[in-house]
Amino acid sequence: MSIYVDHKLLKHLLKKLKDVLISAPADGEVLTYEAASKKWKNKPGAAGPSMDKARIWNTANWTVPTSTSFPLTFNSENYDTDNLHDPAVNPSRITVNDAGYYLVLGCICYAPNATGIRRAYIYVNGAWVSMNSVLNAGATASAFVVVSDVRYLNAGDYLELYAWQNSGGDLTVYGVASTWFGASRIP
Repeated sequence: MSIYVDHKLLKHLLKKLKDVLISAPADGEVLTYEAASKKWKNKPGAAGPSMDKARIWNTANWTVPTSTSFPLTFNSENYDTDNLHDPAVNPSRITVNDAGYYLVLGCICYAPNATGIRRAYIYVNGAWVSMNSVLNAGATASAFVVVSDVRYLNAGDYLELYAWQNSGGDLTVYGVASTWFGASRIP
């Protein structure tokens, strides 16, 4: 919402106030109360936390063996603001650079197959922390499994997206725009 304020009127009103010493504000400034002078002043605001985030995907499909936890590797990025993903080194990982709370999301698209369960897991530092399942996957439609979590992570912690299925044989997980993984630091 925007409010239009007549600058002449605002200047006139501010002169009437004895405890206000405000100059023309600049981007990022905040209004603070200075106890020593007993006046309100505008000052530079503190830099907010960066929005470290990455969303990654793969240009090819994966073949996931039955009844085996399988880490998905990713060779492409929709965005990566702080070098959280390196497709050449540890392509399955999103590694955080700054401690904080992160929203972690993953989507796995399995090829149609009516037998068994499909799962998506989020791992932190090699350990399973979150999971979602689709039971009785359809024979004619792909099964999308979405998993999400909010986790406190320390600098250097890494995230991975794992696939698991028990169809009784190998099953394709579709790449390109169908399967993806992402994380974003929450300010």
